[in-house]
Amino acid sequence: MYANMCAIIILIMFGNGVHRVLIYKAYKYRIYPNREQQHYFDNVFGAVRFIYNTMLSDKIKHYQIAATMLHTTPAGYKKDFPWLREIDSLALANAQLHLDKAYKQFFQKKSMGFPRFQSKKTHTDRFTTNNQKGTIAIEGGMLKIPKLKTRIRIKMHRPFKGGSNPAPSLKHHPANTLHPFRLKQKARHYL
Repeated sequence: MYANMCAIIILIMFGNGVHRVLIYKAYKYRIYPNREQQHYFDNVFGAVRFIYNTMLSDKIKHYQIAATMLHTTPAGYKKDFPWLREIDSLALANAQLHLDKAYKQFFQKKSMGFPRFQSKKTHTDRFTTNNQKGTIAIEGGMLKIPKLKTRIRIKMHRPFKGGSNPAPSLKHHPANTLHPFRLKQKARHYL
Protein backbone atom coordinates (compact mmCIF):
# COMPACT_ATOMS: atom_id res chain seq x y z
CA MET A 1 0.00 0.00 0.00
CA TYR A 2 1.65 3.20 -1.16
CA ALA A 3 -0.85 5.77 -0.01
CA ASN A 4 0.06 8.20 2.72
CA MET A 5 -1.15 7.02 6.06
CA CYS A 6 -2.58 10.13 7.62
CA ALA A 7 -3.70 10.42 11.21
CA ILE A 8 -7.17 11.78 11.69
CA ILE A 9 -7.04 15.55 11.99
CA ILE A 10 -8.83 16.82 15.06
CA LEU A 11 -9.43 20.45 15.88
CA ILE A 12 -10.09 21.01 19.55
CA MET A 13 -12.36 23.94 20.30
CA PHE A 14 -12.06 25.59 23.69
CA GLY A 15 -14.28 28.57 24.33
CA ASN A 16 -13.68 31.02 21.54
CA GLY A 17 -10.47 29.68 19.98
CA VAL A 18 -9.08 26.78 18.00
CA HIS A 19 -5.82 25.23 19.27
CA ARG A 20 -3.09 23.71 17.16
CA VAL A 21 -2.90 19.93 17.28
CA LEU A 22 0.16 17.79 16.56
CA ILE A 23 -0.48 15.06 13.99
CA TYR A 24 1.81 12.41 12.56
CA LYS A 25 1.89 11.60 8.89
CA ALA A 26 3.58 8.36 7.86
CA TYR A 27 5.40 7.81 4.58
CA LYS A 28 6.18 4.34 3.27
CA TYR A 29 9.05 3.80 0.85
CA ARG A 30 10.38 0.69 -0.83
CA ILE A 31 14.01 -0.15 -0.40
CA TYR A 32 16.09 -2.48 -2.56
CA PRO A 33 18.91 -4.02 -0.48
CA ASN A 34 21.65 -6.10 -2.09
CA ARG A 35 22.68 -9.50 -0.68
CA GLU A 36 25.10 -8.05 1.89
CA GLN A 37 22.47 -5.62 3.13
CA GLN A 38 19.82 -8.36 3.26
CA HIS A 39 22.22 -10.41 5.40
CA TYR A 40 22.64 -7.43 7.75
CA PHE A 41 18.85 -7.02 7.99
CA ASP A 42 18.43 -10.73 8.73
CA ASN A 43 20.93 -10.33 11.58
CA VAL A 44 19.12 -7.26 12.94
CA PHE A 45 15.69 -8.89 12.72
CA GLY A 46 17.01 -11.99 14.50
CA ALA A 47 18.78 -9.98 17.19
CA VAL A 48 15.71 -7.84 17.89
CA ARG A 49 13.56 -10.97 18.17
CA PHE A 50 16.22 -12.65 20.35
CA ILE A 51 16.44 -9.68 22.74
CA TYR A 52 12.65 -9.43 22.99
CA ASN A 53 12.24 -13.16 23.72
CA THR A 54 15.19 -13.35 26.12
CA MET A 55 14.06 -10.30 28.08
CA LEU A 56 10.48 -11.61 28.22
CA SER A 57 11.73 -14.97 29.50
CA ASP A 58 13.85 -13.25 32.17
CA LYS A 59 10.91 -11.04 33.22
CA ILE A 60 8.66 -14.09 33.60
CA LYS A 61 11.25 -15.99 35.68
CA HIS A 62 11.93 -12.97 37.88
CA TYR A 63 8.23 -12.31 38.45
CA GLN A 64 7.64 -15.96 39.44
CA ILE A 65 10.41 -15.72 42.06
CA ALA A 66 10.09 -12.17 43.40
CA ALA A 67 6.62 -10.99 42.25
CA THR A 68 8.18 -7.72 41.03
CA MET A 69 9.02 -6.39 37.59
CA LEU A 70 12.54 -6.88 36.29
CA HIS A 71 14.20 -3.83 34.73
CA THR A 72 17.00 -4.81 32.34
CA THR A 73 18.59 -3.31 29.24
CA PRO A 74 19.99 -4.93 26.09
CA ALA A 75 23.47 -3.73 27.10
CA GLY A 76 23.51 -6.33 29.89
CA TYR A 77 23.07 -9.12 27.36
CA LYS A 78 25.99 -8.01 25.18
CA LYS A 79 28.45 -9.47 27.70
CA ASP A 80 26.94 -12.95 27.34
CA PHE A 81 26.22 -12.65 23.62
CA PRO A 82 29.04 -10.66 21.95
CA TRP A 83 27.44 -10.92 18.49
CA LEU A 84 24.84 -8.38 19.68
CA ARG A 85 27.55 -5.68 19.46
CA GLU A 86 27.31 -5.83 15.66
CA ILE A 87 23.65 -4.72 15.82
CA ASP A 88 22.36 -1.15 16.10
CA SER A 89 21.92 -0.52 19.83
CA LEU A 90 18.88 1.69 19.26
CA ALA A 91 17.08 -1.12 17.44
CA LEU A 92 17.68 -3.33 20.49
CA ALA A 93 16.61 -0.54 22.85
CA ASN A 94 13.37 -0.08 20.90
CA ALA A 95 12.68 -3.82 21.23
CA GLN A 96 13.06 -3.36 24.99
CA LEU A 97 10.64 -0.40 24.93
CA HIS A 98 8.07 -2.42 22.98
CA LEU A 99 8.35 -5.27 25.49
CA ASP A 100 8.11 -2.94 28.50
CA LYS A 101 5.02 -1.29 27.03
CA ALA A 102 3.33 -4.66 26.38
CA TYR A 103 4.28 -5.94 29.85
CA LYS A 104 2.97 -2.83 31.63
CA GLN A 105 -0.25 -2.84 29.61
CA PHE A 106 -0.90 -6.42 30.70
CA PHE A 107 -0.78 -5.43 34.36
CA GLN A 108 -2.85 -2.27 33.83
CA LYS A 109 -5.45 -3.82 31.52
CA LYS A 110 -5.81 -7.58 31.82
CA SER A 111 -7.88 -7.57 28.63
CA MET A 112 -4.71 -6.73 26.64
CA GLY A 113 -3.31 -10.22 27.14
CA PHE A 114 0.15 -11.32 28.23
CA PRO A 115 3.05 -10.50 25.87
CA ARG A 116 3.84 -13.41 23.57
CA PHE A 117 7.17 -14.73 22.42
CA GLN A 118 8.03 -13.74 18.85
CA SER A 119 8.31 -16.64 16.45
CA LYS A 120 10.77 -16.73 13.58
CA LYS A 121 8.19 -18.36 11.33
CA THR A 122 5.01 -16.45 12.12
CA HIS A 123 6.36 -13.07 13.25
CA THR A 124 6.64 -10.24 10.70
CA ASP A 125 10.26 -9.14 10.80
CA ARG A 126 10.57 -5.47 11.75
CA PHE A 127 12.71 -3.12 13.74
CA THR A 128 12.61 0.52 14.72
CA THR A 129 15.65 2.71 15.16
CA ASN A 130 16.19 6.37 16.01
CA ASN A 131 17.85 9.14 14.05
CA GLN A 132 20.61 10.67 16.15
CA LYS A 133 22.59 13.49 14.56
CA GLY A 134 22.17 12.31 11.00
CA THR A 135 22.74 8.57 11.45
CA ILE A 136 19.77 8.05 9.14
CA ALA A 137 19.66 10.04 5.93
CA ILE A 138 18.26 9.86 2.42
CA GLU A 139 20.54 11.42 -0.18
CA GLY A 140 20.45 10.94 -3.92
CA GLY A 141 18.07 7.97 -3.87
CA MET A 142 20.18 6.15 -1.28
CA LEU A 143 19.37 5.41 2.37
CA LYS A 144 21.98 5.51 5.12
CA ILE A 145 21.27 3.61 8.35
CA PRO A 146 23.40 2.97 11.46
CA LYS A 147 26.01 0.17 11.49
CA LEU A 148 25.66 -0.51 7.77
CA LYS A 149 28.64 0.69 5.75
CA THR A 150 26.95 0.70 2.35
CA ARG A 151 23.92 2.73 1.35
CA ILE A 152 20.62 1.15 0.31
CA ARG A 153 18.79 2.03 -2.87
CA ILE A 154 15.37 3.55 -2.09
CA LYS A 155 12.34 4.41 -4.23
CA MET A 156 11.19 7.92 -3.27
CA HIS A 157 7.76 8.08 -4.91
CA ARG A 158 6.90 11.23 -2.93
CA PRO A 159 9.11 13.71 -1.10
CA PHE A 160 9.42 13.50 2.66
CA LYS A 161 8.11 16.63 4.35
CA GLY A 162 8.13 17.43 8.03
CA GLY A 163 11.66 17.97 9.26
CA SER A 164 13.74 15.34 10.99
CA ASN A 165 12.57 11.79 11.34
CA PRO A 166 12.17 10.67 14.97
CA ALA A 167 11.94 6.89 14.47
CA PRO A 168 11.99 5.16 11.10
CA SER A 169 10.65 1.63 11.04
CA LEU A 170 11.81 -1.09 8.65
CA LYS A 171 9.53 -4.00 7.81
CA HIS A 172 10.27 -7.20 5.91
CA HIS A 173 7.47 -8.84 3.92
CA PRO A 174 8.86 -12.19 2.71
CA ALA A 175 5.61 -13.04 0.90
CA ASN A 176 6.13 -10.10 -1.46
CA THR A 177 8.98 -11.50 -3.56
CA LEU A 178 9.35 -8.45 -5.81
CA HIS A 179 9.67 -5.80 -3.11
CA PRO A 180 9.97 -7.43 0.30
CA PHE A 181 11.40 -4.43 2.22
CA ARG A 182 9.59 -1.22 3.17
CA LEU A 183 10.71 1.80 5.15
CA LYS A 184 8.12 3.82 7.09
CA GLN A 185 8.81 7.33 8.33
CA LYS A 186 6.64 9.61 10.44
CA ALA A 187 6.68 13.37 10.10
CA ARG A 188 5.36 15.85 12.63
CA HIS A 189 2.90 18.45 11.42
CA TYR A 190 1.08 21.14 13.37
CA LEU A 191 -2.32 22.44 12.44
